Amino acid sequence: MTQILLASLVFNVCVAFLAVYFSFRHEQSKKELEKERKELTRKAFETFILHDISDKIGYSLNIKAITETIALSIEQLFDLSTISYALVGEHGIKLKTFSKEPVTDSYTSQIKEIMHDSMKAIDPVVSELGVEHEEVREMFDGMEPAEPNMVPQSYFNIPLVVHNKLVGLITVSSQKKHVYQEEDMTILYRIVNQAERAIERLESVIESEKDKLNAFILSLPSGAILFSFHHEHLALMTINSAAKEFLRIHGDGNTLNVLSNFGPDNNISDKLYEAVRDKKSIMLDDVPIFNKSFKIFINPLLSENNSHTSISVTMQDVSMEKELEKMRVNFTNMVVHELRSPLVSIKGASNLLLHEKMPTEDKKKKAPQ
Repeated sequence: MTQILLASLVFNVCVAFLAVYFSFRHEQSKKELEKERKELTRKAFETFILHDISDKIGYSLNIKAITETIALSIEQLFDLSTISYALVGEHGIKLKTFSKEPVTDSYTSQIKEIMHDSMKAIDPVVSELGVEHEEVREMFDGMEPAEPNMVPQSYFNIPLVVHNKLVGLITVSSQKKHVYQEEDMTILYRIVNQAERAIERLESVIESEKDKLNAFILSLPSGAILFSFHHEHLALMTINSAAKEFLRIHGDGNTLNVLSNFGPDNNISDKLYEAVRDKKSIMLDDVPIFNKSFKIFINPLLSENNSHTSISVTMQDVSMEKELEKMRVNFTNMVVHELRSPLVSIKGASNLLLHEKMPTEDKKKKAPQ
């Protein structure tokens, strides 16, 4: 009997042990499967983002579009309350925050401070720039923030650095604690780094092509000038040697110098603004500049989103053509004048010969030798 009870006890212990073992193995398998699922999700996210970025880079070098693509795709991978990005410009920092959960104004203000402080730590020059903050809040069907005094409990920043220069920052935040794992942040850093390298490569290609274009413009026999037009402000970008010679400009020249040397009567500034305003090309014929005559072509060059415009001005010296035309007119007038007198005599004599009342003997008379 004792042996039976002992055997039964051993059997139950073995069953219990096996149950615990298989339960443990099952939990381990679930964890491993979950880990593999997350890893596959991260890989799929990385592939998707890189493909989207490559599409945008393929069409234009638009850092804002690339940054916003990364920012708006992050929510597919992370549990977050807000996703923000900031771009550093010449005149200030443009910061945009997308709220994915109900948050307070003080919450987004703290995100703004966190990002600004982080950017100043990377590049102290940023501290001199103002911040323009835009918020995009989704509709939450009347939901209110869980805490009136909520603060970001978890966040991380990813800087965007191109050619060793800070161009922007992406910040992910959550009102929950300990949300973000190292693997999640690592994959995002990798995506941003690949985007930075792609931008650097494309900028190098664009810079090389820009140098070639400038060399071509500088070698043109016609005058070529390129202005930028941004926020109602004209600025000289490029002027070639022929245009400098036509306008009698020494050195590199500047916007005011170039415009004024066209002469006060030609109103070239008004024509440039008119071309941009009406989005049309303008041709000016027989424009006098320093005792020469020019044909001037003005063409506005709009960017893809019409946010920035360049204006090309081409100067064609037509002084010789005008002089040749003047010589042609003078020659024609001279020929007409010289032929007019003998033609009048011939016409009169012809009419006289054709007159019926003139005697036949007179018609037969020869002209004196």
